[in-house]
Amino acid sequence: MLKALAPGLRPTWSDLATLMITVSDNTATNLIIDRLGMETIQAWIDKAGLADTRIERRMMDRAAMSAGRGNWTSAADMEALLSAVAAGTCVSGEASRRMRRALEAQQIQDRLPRRLGDGVRVANKTGNFADVIHDAGILTGPGGMLAIAVLTQGVRPAWQAMDANADIAAVLVEVSTASGAR
Repeated sequence: MLKALAPGLRPTWSDLATLMITVSDNTATNLIIDRLGMETIQAWIDKAGLADTRIERRMMDRAAMSAGRGNWTSAADMEALLSAVAAGTCVSGEASRRMRRALEAQQIQDRLPRRLGDGVRVANKTGNFADVIHDAGILTGPGGMLAIAVLTQGVRPAWQAMDANADIAAVLVEVSTASGAR
């Protein structure tokens, strides 16, 4: 998105974070990575106990990818992170509220939210690259709140991975509503 806008634009760091989340803007993500530093980001990830999450390169850095550096996570780490956001304990209460607002503004709705009814609020972050199709979010509905992460790799065609995301979310919301689980 940022590459398509007129030169001279001066977005705030909050604007960049919103673009990073809502439209997966890689330029915005890279500006934030550059500002904070990869080592600082990884140190926060480690301190948060997200043992399966690593950031080793900027987005779309083909040279780093060719050198074997990647960015990794797990469904368990994403669920833990989203649970902290939902509980208001990710960094701080105010930071958690801002994160949730950005997640609620997600523009890519072809995965988790696709088969959910109007009574379910979704705050999510999608991701895709090559054969990877992910979506992770906080779903709030009649059965309570769910933090869910569906990470797929190697599912072809890609629409089948998107369908799996949507199906899993719909089943979990249905089960939580039926059981009244929180």
